[in-house]
Amino acid sequence: MGGCFFAGGQNQPSGQVTLGIVNNRVVVTGFGQQSWKNFAPPDPAKPMNQTTSDWDFKYDPATNKLTVAATQTNWQFAGQLRNPITGQVITNIFTPTGTANQAGYPITYNAPGTFDGLVDKNGAKLDPDYVDQNGTGNQPFSVSASLIGAKVDINLMTTVIGGSGTLSDPYVGLFTSLVSGDELIIDGSGISNPTVTGLAATIAAGGWIVDSFTSDYVIFRDTADVTFDPLSIISGFEYFSIGPVIGESWFLVSSILESNSLGLLAPVSEPSTVLLLLASASIILSLRYKVRST
Repeated sequence: MGGCFFAGGQNQPSGQVTLGIVNNRVVVTGFGQQSWKNFAPPDPAKPMNQTTSDWDFKYDPATNKLTVAATQTNWQFAGQLRNPITGQVITNIFTPTGTANQAGYPITYNAPGTFDGLVDKNGAKLDPDYVDQNGTGNQPFSVSASLIGAKVDINLMTTVIGGSGTLSDPYVGLFTSLVSGDELIIDGSGISNPTVTGLAATIAAGGWIVDSFTSDYVIFRDTADVTFDPLSIISGFEYFSIGPVIGESWFLVSSILESNSLGLLAPVSEPSTVLLLLASASIILSLRYKVRST
C-alpha cells in the first residue's frame, strides 16, 4: 500500500477497521480505507523550518484504488521536553506540515499486488527499500495501562514517528486530531465501573465520557473536536477488571482516517520517562480544540 522511500525515513500508518464481537472478544472483522505517510527526516544540524519531501499513500479497498500524493514538508519546531525539576531541555520536538502537492499529484491507479507495482506520476517504478533504510514510525496513538489491585488506569498518548529524544536527534511527531463521536474501545474480561476523570474529562482534551460497557469491553467516547501536540498524554480513563489487562486489545476509532490506531495494552514504560512526561505535562501538553456545534 506504500513504503519508506527515504534513508532514515519516518512513517505513520493508520487505517479504518470494522469491529465485531466474536466469542466475547472485540475483534477486527474488516478493513476500510488505509493511510501511510512517509517523510524524509529533518536534519537537526540545519536551521528550524527546513523543507523536505514526503509521500502520502491512501488505499480504498472498496474501489481497490491507491492514491499517491507527493508534497513538500515544512519541518517546524513544535516544543521542548524538559526535566520538570531542573528545567533542562531534554529534547526538541519537530512536526511536519505538508504544503501544496507537487506538480502532477495526486495520482490514482489500481492498487498493485506488490511493492514492485508502486509507480510515480510518470509511471516510473518506485523502489521502496523498506528493510535496510533504518526507517522509523508509529501509529498516531498508543495506549498504556497501570494497575493498582483491580483498578486499571489508562493513558492515551500521541506517539512520535522518529528521533531518539536527544538534542542531536530530536523527536519528530505529528499534530493529531480527534472529533466528537470518536471512540476508544478497550477489550477485556470482568470489566466494571468505568469512569472518566481528570484531564480526559476536560473539554480541552476531548470531554471524554463512558459511552457503554459490558463485562467484556468498555467504550469511551470523545465529545469535542481536539488537536493534540506530539507527545501529548491524556490520562483519566479508569475501570476495574478481574481478568488480565496487559496484552488486551484496544482500538481508537476515528472518523478522521489518519487518526485511527489499534494495538495491545502495554504497561506504562520506564518510570523515569513516564515521570518526566507526566510531571511536565504543562510544558509538553498543548491542546488546540474547538467544541463542535450541534
